[in-house]
Amino acid sequence: MGNSSSARTREAPEIRMLRQRYVLVAAASAALVISVVLAVTNIMNWNSMTNSLDMIVEQIVAEGGELSVDEAGAASLAVSIDEGTLDDDEELDPAAPIEVPYSIRYFTVTLDEAGEAVGANTDHVVSVSRAQALALGEQAAASHARHGYLNDFRYAVTRVNGERTAVFLSARGEVASYWSFFASSLTAGVLGLCLVVGLAIPLARRAVAPLVESQAAQRRFVTDASHEIRTPLAVILSTADVIELEQGESPWLDAIRKQVARLDDLAGKLVFLSRNDEGGLSMPLGRVDLVELVHERLHHAEARIAHAGVECRLELPARAAVRGDRERLAQLLDLLIDNALRHGDASQPWLLAIEAPAESDRVRFQMRNAADSLTAGLHDELFERFYRADAARSSEGGHGIGLAVARAIVSAHQGDIQAVSDDGASLRVAVWLPAWQDADGEGEGGR
Repeated sequence: MGNSSSARTREAPEIRMLRQRYVLVAAASAALVISVVLAVTNIMNWNSMTNSLDMIVEQIVAEGGELSVDEAGAASLAVSIDEGTLDDDEELDPAAPIEVPYSIRYFTVTLDEAGEAVGANTDHVVSVSRAQALALGEQAAASHARHGYLNDFRYAVTRVNGERTAVFLSARGEVASYWSFFASSLTAGVLGLCLVVGLAIPLARRAVAPLVESQAAQRRFVTDASHEIRTPLAVILSTADVIELEQGESPWLDAIRKQVARLDDLAGKLVFLSRNDEGGLSMPLGRVDLVELVHERLHHAEARIAHAGVECRLELPARAAVRGDRERLAQLLDLLIDNALRHGDASQPWLLAIEAPAESDRVRFQMRNAADSLTAGLHDELFERFYRADAARSSEGGHGIGLAVARAIVSAHQGDIQAVSDDGASLRVAVWLPAWQDADGEGEGGR
């Protein structure tokens, strides 16, 4: 029961990748939407602030560079300010802009046609001296812009009373307010993005949960079915042996044994892949001389290689020790040899090479054979289960999972495997395995 629950809840690497992509897509989408909303909002806020400032600047220009209060309230307001607060019976027209001259700070600079400052009026500002005003006026003229920002001022270069004049309006409060809003909106956007990611993680788990359950059920079915298949296969083999004892040898019995062997091999590979997917594939790792193992497996397949008429070229060091399970690595080499025999071309010799640099922590084994119907480049599809390049493959062919098992074996050793066609006429399968490290931490390499 414990193993069943573990298998049911464990995520395969592709499911984990799917869940991560779900979170990334949700985060990217949220980031895009939040960025657009923040950009539009802050641009609109900036334009609104700028338009409001320009309206006041235009009012200053319209009044000849000097803001004045409305005639109906100017005198009484001036008296009220001088004497104290407004009397209770005094009423001011709310539509009259009488507060404007007392709520803004501005100055004007008179310019000649060459852009030189010839005069300045700083009566309505305290923080700017006459010299500073003249310098700002010349900067505004040099920019050749009708409107703009300099320091904390919004300016307009225009004509006032027939003279070229730069009108500067203090925008310190408005600009500070804008940047405060910008920082607040940016903080809210970041918090919103974090909230979306925080919600996307558990939602992604729930979204892929049915896939995890389905995949676990498929693995259990494959394991159980593979075990169940082997029982009738054993009965069939026993029956064939009995028939052979009673009636003698027959090509039909040989065909039965051959097909039973294929089915048994398929069942074994399916069980291996299922256990590997469940993470239950445990192997005793020790020192394995890969060079010695290559010679052993080639000798084991010598009859088949000779029957195929294949010439083998070896480029092997004296030895190359790797950290692995000898039985599984032997299975790996058998699978690669079998794949080359089934799908390779005997017109060119095989090349089996091992590279074990002393300074490297990995050993590379590669096998190259001639092959048809390939395009130059990587061929990761060859490691897919039940992949068949030739849909019309005869019953003598493989099952299409040999290289999938090879990849599982390499992954269990924390190695890498790659199938490449360098020229479109050959296939090179390269395997990287961890080198064996001595007690002092040094690898044996190819010494």
